[in-house]
Amino acid sequence: MHLPDITAPFRPIHHIVAAGYGHRILLGALEIGLFDQLAKGPATVEELTMALDAGPVQTKALLETLVALALVETDGKSYQNTPSAQRYLVRASDACQAPFITMLTGLYETALADIPARMKTSEAEQKKTESLWAKPEALEGMGRASLRGPVQKALAFISDLPGFDGFSTLCDVGGNHGFYSMALLDANPGLTATVCDLPHVTGPAAELHKKYGYSERMTVQDLNLNTDAPEGAYDIVFASHILYAWSGRLIEVIRRLAQPLKPGGWLVLNHMAPTEGRPNLINALMNLHASLSGYPAHVLGSDELESATGECGLTAPRTSLDNDTWALLFAVQKPLG
Repeated sequence: MHLPDITAPFRPIHHIVAAGYGHRILLGALEIGLFDQLAKGPATVEELTMALDAGPVQTKALLETLVALALVETDGKSYQNTPSAQRYLVRASDACQAPFITMLTGLYETALADIPARMKTSEAEQKKTESLWAKPEALEGMGRASLRGPVQKALAFISDLPGFDGFSTLCDVGGNHGFYSMALLDANPGLTATVCDLPHVTGPAAELHKKYGYSERMTVQDLNLNTDAPEGAYDIVFASHILYAWSGRLIEVIRRLAQPLKPGGWLVLNHMAPTEGRPNLINALMNLHASLSGYPAHVLGSDELESATGECGLTAPRTSLDNDTWALLFAVQKPLG
């Protein structure tokens, strides 16, 4: 038998393989209500075994795995949620991300299950991905995801724009779930919103807006941004995580987005910025998922946006970059003259 020389550690690769099951463990723990039980307070293996109607060996093994995943902590006798699990994995929490986690893992599993077959950009894959946004669970999942920080940061950025308190009309392009619009409506009682999206999305989106009690101040409009501009006249046109589909040809789509702006109105864009240096795993996965789903990228830099919006005659650029998540908020104004 030939024994190879071991000149490099295998552990980093083994860790990737083992960590690949983390989302399934998380989904299973959510499904049996483990985090909900621990939300009531620290509990022993015996107490959780009874509460979950599970076996003690399996319960302890699952708990120890969740400790390794930094979702549960223990003092050696009892277990409790970590602060992140308590905030985002308990279904009674107003910031619960369970719908988003379920939706996102489904998207990733679909796109990453057959990487060899998806290594060439395909319009068919893009249309398949777009069809998912009409599903109520996808709308709700993405909406819930936006509440873990993106909506709060966008609200702070937009409400600081000159004239915001006097704005009366908002166009949320590709806004489907409408959670960004809802937050802005709460901040400005005189504001109304039009959510523009693909025709198969607007119906389910309107139902979600009604569910949250905003149907009187929010309307929907069918829009194919490949060929048309939003109808109406707006103080703010907001587009979040959609422009990457036009990467490399931004000017044509920005002209359509700017067309319904009132003089002095603002175009606000919310996207992922390129990371500096080594890519972080979350952003790299998002970009890989976008490319395997038929899109050119999932990142847009401020220089690229400033150049394209400048070509369209928009001025006074403002930016805000979150260095932890690399989320970029970018605003430009339509001149008064």
